[in-house]
Amino acid sequence: RERTSWNMDSVHWEAVRKTPVLELAHIIEKRGMHNMLAGKIKDFLDRIVRDHGSIDLEWLRDVPPDKAKEYLLSIYGIGLKSVECVRLLTLHHHAFPVDTNVGRILVRLGWVPLQPLPGDLQIHLLNDYPMLDTVQKYIWPRLCHMDQTKLCVLHYQMITFAKVFCTKSKPNCNACPMRAECRHFASAFA
Repeated sequence: RERTSWNMDSVHWEAVRKTPVLELAHIIEKRGMHNMLAGKIKDFLDRIVRDHGSIDLEWLRDVPPDKAKEYLLSIYGIGLKSVECVRLLTLHHHAFPVDTNVGRILVRLGWVPLQPLPGDLQIHLLNDYPMLDTVQKYIWPRLCHMDQTKLCVLHYQMITFAKVFCTKSKPNCNACPMRAECRHFASAFA
């Protein structure tokens, strides 16, 4: 496909690929886990170039979605959440990424059931949530009927919601517009 301003990358990925790991780690230091992530980024970019001669992922748009997912998951260091982000946000596939923010919201709202809670623990005291892959596998059949655009909007809205209301510690439950439907709120203020 021809590259236009509409589909041009904002990052010069070949320059990133050629950057030494330590320098790349320094650049992304504020992100956290920067040393490990820098190596994974470079390994990913090197693998794409080895397999396809360039960093361009446009060829994945023409591959059946399940094959694109399978290929991306075969790359060391790339997990289900990252693959689903690439598929939804870059390839415009029908997908829904579940990161820690989205997973936390889904569990707190009760959209992903936790039955029974360990040791009769109240949900508002829960610190450890189910593995994200487990949440992903549970929620996807319930969201798969939505079109790609709505899935993308829902993903962004849930991340914003997590940063404004449903934070990991000290969630802003009293201001939350979802508190009437929230198991976490009901548990904390019952």
